[in-house]
Amino acid sequence: MEKTNNNKTTIDLLDDIIIYLKANEHVKTSLDTAANDLNIDRDDLHKLLLKLKEDGYIIMGTLGDISLSANGYIFQISGCYASMILKHAIDLETLASEKAYRVSIDDKLIANTDRLNRLTRWLVVGTISLAIIELIQFFNALIRCHN
Repeated sequence: MEKTNNNKTTIDLLDDIIIYLKANEHVKTSLDTAANDLNIDRDDLHKLLLKLKEDGYIIMGTLGDISLSANGYIFQISGCYASMILKHAIDLETLASEKAYRVSIDDKLIANTDRLNRLTRWLVVGTISLAIIELIQFFNALIRCHN
């Protein structure tokens, strides 16, 4: 039941049911009435209502009447399932962006470490070269003093 004959996804249908129940909160709504008003197959509507009941968003009375629970009202105000999916997608995008940023920082850190190691090697070579030059000058001066 992912797509229906009117090309609505299950999420869209769940949201439509919650919005419908909120709009008709002062009217006793039965399964048949809701199926007719929402243009949804009765069996499909029943499955969707069970999902909403399981999630805690509706109350199904013993006489077959359906209404929003307190959680359902809050959920409807916060944008229903579509809003949850959008928030989840934004969270995933944010995480991916943070991960890419950290990878970029790690790459720069590795490059800087390599540069620092190369510079350190050149400093060692330069220091050794300078020490050798100073030793040569010292021994030359020592030899001249002996002569």
